[in-house]
Parts: sequence; structure tokens; C-alpha cells
Amino acid sequence: MEPKFGFTQNPTRSLFYFGESNNQSSSSDPIQPADTSINEISSSLSQMTFANEHSAEAVGKINSDDPILQLEGLQFIRKELSQKDNPPINEIINSGICRRILDLASTMPDDEFLFEATWVFSNILSGNSKQTAYLVNLDVIPFLFRLFDKTNDDIKDQVMWAFGNIAGDNTNWRDLIISNENFGYIIDLCNNMNFSNRNMIKTCSWAVSNFLRGSPQPVVEKVLPFVRFLKRIIVELEEQEILTDALWGCFYITELHSSLEAFQKKQFLEKIIRQLSTWKIELLTASLKTIGNITSQMENSFSVLFRLGFLEKIDSLLCHQKRTIRKEACWILSNMSTESCDVVAKFLENKLYEKLLHIMKTDSQDVKKEAIWVIANSATVCDSNQVINLAQLGMVKELINCIKFNDCRNIALEALCSYVKKVPDVINAEEKDILIKNIDLLVNCGEDCEHAMNLRELLNNRNGDENN
Repeated sequence: MEPKFGFTQNPTRSLFYFGESNNQSSSSDPIQPADTSINEISSSLSQMTFANEHSAEAVGKINSDDPILQLEGLQFIRKELSQKDNPPINEIINSGICRRILDLASTMPDDEFLFEATWVFSNILSGNSKQTAYLVNLDVIPFLFRLFDKTNDDIKDQVMWAFGNIAGDNTNWRDLIISNENFGYIIDLCNNMNFSNRNMIKTCSWAVSNFLRGSPQPVVEKVLPFVRFLKRIIVELEEQEILTDALWGCFYITELHSSLEAFQKKQFLEKIIRQLSTWKIELLTASLKTIGNITSQMENSFSVLFRLGFLEKIDSLLCHQKRTIRKEACWILSNMSTESCDVVAKFLENKLYEKLLHIMKTDSQDVKKEAIWVIANSATVCDSNQVINLAQLGMVKELINCIKFNDCRNIALEALCSYVKKVPDVINAEEKDILIKNIDLLVNCGEDCEHAMNLRELLNNRNGDENN
């Protein structure tokens, strides 16, 4: 399924066909604004008619006054909408039966009917934005919140599917859910859940990740209570699909809040680091992104993660076949490399700089840039002996080569400035000649070259000292 937000994670799901598109035939329909009226949506969807007489018969049953026939018709519609390929969402909407189902469900206490009705709504809501807009504008959100009064867990599971699909469609509707006065029901359901109900956990972890995602971001105070639920999943469970959704939730919530102590505890971090060995790209990506955010906010993150075996994991990820994984790995190292020369020592000891050099020489530009950030940040904290060790690896030469790339230039120049300040003769005569020519070229081309001028001044001062 193509995500509606453009993220890696799938924001909408159809029931019992996890991860598959619920409406592939309609994916090219234009996105409908969140405030589009029901009549406008109905008109634009009214070009389709029922493909078979059984659907028309089911609609007739739902429109009858017989509760038995109503349930039979509803169950047929639910089965039609649960098809893996091309479910007739437009046909069902065009029939006008959704309003009838909502009215019946709002007045009928029967759990079986409510279960089927909510399932129908969940699958319609997993369609495209126009189809989702139709139900939202029928006031399906207040109806769904009222169902939290039910004790039936199956109904609540369906409700969370529906809310997850609505929130996954656009941020306006996500915020409509979050700002509802009854949103606390969702928080209470998640934070007080019986973890023996794996289906409910799976649904809620995915739905919560949709409440946390998107731009503009949700109001942080509204969603912070989910930290408890997410942390519990990470620590207690092993199912990869549930862990993946929970880790995406952790990533989104660490984007919102600058300091979450709950995510800096040993038990939590240890579990995430274990996921760095997975071959599941979704789980690996979510784990790396979460660790990246934590290391950008946590003091002495390296010493904590080092004791948990982080370096052994990250070492192999720098050589991972997926470009995005290598990039995330470099970003984490760049966060850690600002901490102290002790971190640089461990990087040297574990030969991480050799791998970073290989990335700088051979990788795509976006990954190369992240690798250079590791070098530049390391340069601010390393001691003179470490500068010499890095130069002997060929780091100075490669940084000079990186000056020709616009998006890496200033980072590379900053690193070279730090090196020269700590070890004035770290750049040999041949490298200096090449560097001066590059700097002159930048100046002559009118480039923004403050960092280049600073470096040339440092080099000139070194020459003056030598001549004296």
C-alpha cells in the first residue's frame, strides 16, 4: 500500500489483509479536502453502480425493518469490502447505505451488529482520501468514541482500526480525533491493556503511531501519555510487526519531545539495540531512527550504548546493502562523536573511521555527507594524537576531495580547520598546495567561503610561524 503521508510506514490498513492495498483501483483519485461536503463527495463517487445483484439485495436488507435481515445484509457488505483486490468501496458509498448503517448502529445495542458495522466503516476508511472524507463528514468519529462504553474488546479493536485509518489519512482528521474530549478513552485503553490480547495490541500500536505522525506535528501534551504504552511493548513483546509499529511511534514521539527519560532506560535501549540485527528493513529502520533521536538528546549516550553492545551492531550497518540504513548509521555516529575524545578513541579502536572513509570515497552523496559530519564532529573533541592517527588513515586527503561538493564543502572545511588548530602541520605540503588552489577557486567564483577563508588564514599563520 502506498502511504498517504509518504512515510515508510503504512498509515492505513484494511482488516485481515495486513499491509495490502484496500482500494488499488481508486488510488489515483484526487485527494479530497478535509472539509468537503457529503453531497460533493457523493456526487463525485456516483459514477459507479453495483457490479452484482447480491450487493443490491444486501442494501435492500439493511434498509428493511427486520433486524435479522439488517444483520445479514450488513455481513454481506462487510465480506465484499474485505476483498483483497478492488473492494467495492465506491459502490457502497454511492448506494447511500452508510448513513443507514450509522443510524442503525447508533440506536442498536446489539454487539454483533455494532461489530459488523464498525468493521464495514474501518474498511471504507482504509480507502482513498475521498472515501475517508465521506465517512468523516457523516460524523463517524463521534459514533466511534461512543463505542468505548462497550465492554466488548472485539468492538474496541475495530474502533481502533477505524481511528488508525482516519488519522493515517491526513493531519486535519488526526487532530480532530486527538482534540476530541473523549480522546482519553483511547489513552486509557492503551495504557491499561491486557497484553494477552495480541490482536488488540497490534491494532493499537499501529493506530498510536498514526496519532503521532505527520506534519504539522500533533500537540505534544495530547500524545505524551502514549509513552507508557510504547515502552511497555518494546520491553515486553517480541512480535516483529508490533515492535515495528511501536518503534515508529517511539521515533515520532522523540521528534516531539526533547527529553524522554523513559526511552533512556537500560531495558528499553537494550531491546532496541537487539533489533539492529534483524533482516526486516522496516524494523531496522524504525530502530535506527529511534536510536538516532535518543542519541541527539541524551547526554553521554555513547557510554550507555557502548556497554549494551551498540558498536558491534553499528559496525556491520555501515556496510549494509541499503543506502538508507548506512545513512542512519552514520547519523547516529555523528550524534555520538561530539561527546568526548574517549568516543573518538573507541571509534579508532573499532576501525569505524576506515569504514567511514570508504563511504566518503564511494557512497551516494547523502550518505557521504552524514559520514563527513561524523568526521567534523569528531574533529571538535579529538586530541592531537588522534588527529595524527586520522591523518595517517588518509582523512585529510579525503576531506580535501570533499570540498568540491557543494553540500559537503563547509562541513569538510570545518573539520580541516579543527585539525590544523590542534596539529598545525597535519596538512603536508602537497595537500596544502591542492587545498590553497581549491580555496582560491572558491573565492574567484564568488562562493560563500567564510570557512575557506578561515582555513587559509590558519595555514598562512602556520607559514608565518615556520618562517620565524
